[in-house]
Parts: sequence; structure tokens; C-alpha cells
Amino acid sequence: MLKRIDPLRNELKDLETQAQENEQKAEEVNKTIAGLEKSIAKYKEEYALLISQAQAIKTDLNNVEAKVGVPLNVTLDRAMCYTEALTSYSVACYFICVIVVPMIDDVLDI
Repeated sequence: MLKRIDPLRNELKDLETQAQENEQKAEEVNKTIAGLEKSIAKYKEEYALLISQAQAIKTDLNNVEAKVGVPLNVTLDRAMCYTEALTSYSVACYFICVIVVPMIDDVLDI
């Protein structure tokens, strides 16, 4: 009879050991889950803050556009056109000063 019971006792010990290991793993998993939940809560708060900041920026943009009377993207496009025109004008002035004026001087000296 003891020959029958010994393997069962050994199996019971093995099962108890496995149960303890599984409990430890479960505790580790629960700790990991708790940490992830804290991180998620933190990210939710940060996201909500970013959304409110974006909304404030949109509101400010709308207020500025209302004061200016023209959408800012149109105003920025105009500014870019003026910048390009000034750049072209600057290049033309440089060309005249560096190339044309010395040529005129040379011609007049002759």
C-alpha cells in the first residue's frame, strides 16, 4: 500500500511546489499590471493636458484671425510672397552693384 501512496505523495509535493511558483508569478504579473495602470493614468492626464493646450491655441488663432479679418494662413502666404520678392530684389541689387557698376566704371574710364 505504501508503494501506491509514495508516488501520489511525491506528485502532491510537486503540485504544491508548482502552485507556489504560480502564485509568485501571479503576484509579479499583478505588480506589472498595477505599474502599467499607473503609467496609463499618467499618460491620460498628459494627453488631456495636451488636448486642452491645443484647444487654447486654436481659440487664440481664431481670436487673432477675427481681429485681423483675414485667415492667418493667407497672411502667412502673403508674407512668404513678399519674402520671395525681397530676395529676388536683393539678388538684383547685388548683381547691379557687383557686376554692372564695375563694368560701367570700366567703360567710362576708357
